[in-house]
Amino acid sequence: MTTPSVACKILPKTDWDTWCSTGRFLGAGIDIQSHFIHLAAESQAEEILRLFFSGARNLVVVTIDLSRLGSTVRWETAPEMPDVLFPHCYGEIPMSAVISHRFIAEVPK
Repeated sequence: MTTPSVACKILPKTDWDTWCSTGRFLGAGIDIQSHFIHLAAESQAEEILRLFFSGARNLVVVTIDLSRLGSTVRWETAPEMPDVLFPHCYGEIPMSAVISHRFIAEVPK
């Protein structure tokens, strides 16, 4: 399998604001509990929004250049989707790895 070169992080705007002010993202919420930062391939982002963020407001989808994260990225399955590989980051994500971002006012229910 060829792994994508970019991934997305979906997070509340408040966490994006912190990332912007500190220049790095160390994870939040579920990331801290899991001991890695949950990411999604670009092709997975819309499905993740639908499954896990239905009705959520004020989100940001950040597109990340995985080559900037080096060996901290591992492609692994998730209990909810055991047949799908997701990128997980076992380290911080510097602002220099961010390619772009987009705001989502509200995810449809």
